[in-house]
Amino acid sequence: MPYQSLHSSTFKLTLEVPQKYVDKFDYVVSGVRRRLAAMANNMDESIGVIIERLHSRGMLDNSVVIFVSDNGGDPLQHVGNGGSNYPLRGTKFGLFEGGIRVPAFIWSPLLNKSGYVSNALIHVTDLLPTILDAINGTGIRNENNIYGISHWATLSNNKRPVRTELLHNIDPIWNMSAIRYYDYKLVKSTGPVNSS
Repeated sequence: MPYQSLHSSTFKLTLEVPQKYVDKFDYVVSGVRRRLAAMANNMDESIGVIIERLHSRGMLDNSVVIFVSDNGGDPLQHVGNGGSNYPLRGTKFGLFEGGIRVPAFIWSPLLNKSGYVSNALIHVTDLLPTILDAINGTGIRNENNIYGISHWATLSNNKRPVRTELLHNIDPIWNMSAIRYYDYKLVKSTGPVNSS
């Protein structure tokens, strides 16, 4: 179940959230940050309800819960949310770590090993093959038709990561691209291409 509600308003439009959540964060000085905190709290409660429903129906034992962000925060003034990616360099729309490295977690009773931090290089396109591998346990059928790599063995058993390189982006309009190979990343960015 994707959640898109917890996004800051790009042009300082109203962030809608029930007032009872906003009131919990009256100690937060910034009104925008207070509403974002309220939205996060609302989302947390909503996810809790889903988890409880899965548990009460006996479905949680066969579930995989994945929580991941889409990109780093945007600290620019027009957004007004005070986003920060510190200590990482870069922001949303950029190819430095602050724009592309995001926190995530996976929880499931299907994991053989849990409670550890993985630094594996995983891309959002790897989620589908990883989930398919987790639920059928025998590998992905027709895996040549799916873009991405299964990381189930890496995540479930803390095995060595399978991905060693990743093409982050090739953007002909903003003229920026990046590729990562093991711990090295090459970033090319020269700004927008002149259309005249």
